[in-house]
Amino acid sequence: MERHIVVSIICLMLLAPATSFADKVYVTDRFQIPLRASQTSDAPVVETLVSGAPLDTLQQVGNVVQVRAADGSEGWVDANAITHSMPARMQLDALRAQQASLQANLAKAQASQASLQAKLAKAQDSLAKETSKATQLADKLQTMATAPTPPQATAPVQTQATPPAPPPSPAIAPPSDGGESPYVVAAWLGLSFAMLVIGFFAGMTWLRETNRRKLGGMYLRI
Repeated sequence: MERHIVVSIICLMLLAPATSFADKVYVTDRFQIPLRASQTSDAPVVETLVSGAPLDTLQQVGNVVQVRAADGSEGWVDANAITHSMPARMQLDALRAQQASLQANLAKAQASQASLQAKLAKAQDSLAKETSKATQLADKLQTMATAPTPPQATAPVQTQATPPAPPPSPAIAPPSDGGESPYVVAAWLGLSFAMLVIGFFAGMTWLRETNRRKLGGMYLRI
């Protein structure tokens, strides 16, 4: 009787539906494991999985798990050949990749810092030059402000030119003791009168031309 009960329980266990679940697992640190077509250990191999290959679990029956590989192929693997944690080798590779990325970012940050320092030095040099120019300009302005003011030149006063004196008339020689001819005396008198008349008209002409230049070309009748 007990034997029939044990057989019945075993049959129920074999006929019971397999547990279904979807969980992310990885192939362990074993180098390669076979993905078989069925649960048996002698089933045909669908493909060979390498260590660290990601798999999606479909169901588990005893010590075998049905999984789906990344390329979509499905099969059965040994439950001891998969793990929920990433293998140490993959963790090491991930850490190395992260370290390389951090080193690249550090190098980029150092290059950016060097560029900023160069720009800052250039800006400081430009500021120093502008400050020097401003100081020189302030010194010049202060020197100009404290310098004595030169006396302003006054315009020369234009004085009206006086007309030249008429040429002196030739002196009339007095008659000699021996007596001069009345014709000679009359000639000297006529010459003296002519010289006076010429000198008078010459002075009037010069005065009129001088006044015309001062009046802008207008004649002033005298």
